[in-house]
Amino acid sequence: MAARGAVRIPVVGAAMATYHLVYQLASRYGVISVNEKLNSIFLRAIKEAGCYERLISMRAIGKPLTLPMGEFYTPEELEAELLRIGQKQVEEGAQVLVIACTLISLFLQPGALDRLKEKLGVMVIDPQPIALKTAEMLACLHLSQSDREYPQG
Repeated sequence: MAARGAVRIPVVGAAMATYHLVYQLASRYGVISVNEKLNSIFLRAIKEAGCYERLISMRAIGKPLTLPMGEFYTPEELEAELLRIGQKQVEEGAQVLVIACTLISLFLQPGALDRLKEKLGVMVIDPQPIALKTAEMLACLHLSQSDREYPQG
């Protein structure tokens, strides 16, 4: 938030951009977290975005993503884990799934999110391209955060 008051170019948070887009795509969504210890941070971001009431569940993968990297999944194992969790969330009523990690594509084989979408029958969203495209759209439209909400200084 402090960055928005420091610059006049668009400052876009991945969580805010993603959850606002999800709100336009479906009335119920699930979140797959890459580390259960971060769930409270992810939930706070969802609430700050005003998108909590449509969240059906947040579930974490079994082997948390940590820095420095500890034991983690192979790309194939991670895809299988995301499918397992995603199936539960779809059964609960999720119409869209969000993976709460802007780096998830680094840990998956190319095409993994498309395969998950096909198997689950719902969109599986990576927040990173959503944030980048939102920033690009704002810049192209010559829009930025409000000077009144985020005064420079």
